[in-house]
Amino acid sequence: MPPAKTLEGRVAARKRPGAPLFRMDVAALVAVIAVLVFILVSLHTQVLDGRRFAVDLATSSQAAPLPGALREDAMLVSVTRDGAIYFRQREVRVADIADEIRSAVKQGSEKRVYLSADAHAKNQDVRAVIDEIRKAGVENVSVITNAPVPTKNKD
Repeated sequence: MPPAKTLEGRVAARKRPGAPLFRMDVAALVAVIAVLVFILVSLHTQVLDGRRFAVDLATSSQAAPLPGALREDAMLVSVTRDGAIYFRQREVRVADIADEIRSAVKQGSEKRVYLSADAHAKNQDVRAVIDEIRKAGVENVSVITNAPVPTKNKD
């Protein structure tokens, strides 16, 4: 092997004392960084508010914080504008809600359901969900709403 191809040959062939022994391919580094940024951005948009679906919550003057709704094992039922129903983050049919809730309670979840309904969801869809929650034996239902935005007085 010629001396310039081995490590010792490259060290001996350095023209100046501060020259690097190895050069890094910058294009590969940029490609890896671009992929990592893409993955982080896509994960951020999917995990936004813990949901992958949009629920435009109604506003209530009686809104109060519900820290239990943020628990990992919280039973969150959501009704979207188009009538789709989600238990936690999975889409379910209305008829399956009672079974899902019973199963979650058996696994140790708090016996309280947090209901987030879109402000423009049909009342009959929300009513059907509440009926199924009650069929599961859960009487404690908390409705998640937004607090009104305070307005500034121009005095």
